[in-house]
Amino acid sequence: MDSLKSLFSRKPPGVGVELTPERVNVARMRKQGQKIKLETLASAEIPEGIFEEGQIIDTAAMAEAIRSALAESKLKVKRATTAIPGRAITRVIPVPAELDDQ
Repeated sequence: MDSLKSLFSRKPPGVGVELTPERVNVARMRKQGQKIKLETLASAEIPEGIFEEGQIIDTAAMAEAIRSALAESKLKVKRATTAIPGRAITRVIPVPAELDDQ
């Protein structure tokens, strides 16, 4: 939560970055009174072959997609915040193939 609060501090503003298999979205918001307003939103398509089964497999290409979104937005950025959706965090639990009914 502190990183989210830092986006609205008096320091130079940061951005929020969302990575999906289809797009990278970069947003800058600002606090206006009690409300939060979207100041800038930029988006860039993710080329095929960067994501595989929800995993980033080509980090250099992903970095370039993020740079492209930032260039499109014309934002000067020193800080960024990102979030990971709960469905992206998985744990494999091995279970024996043959279980007793007990």
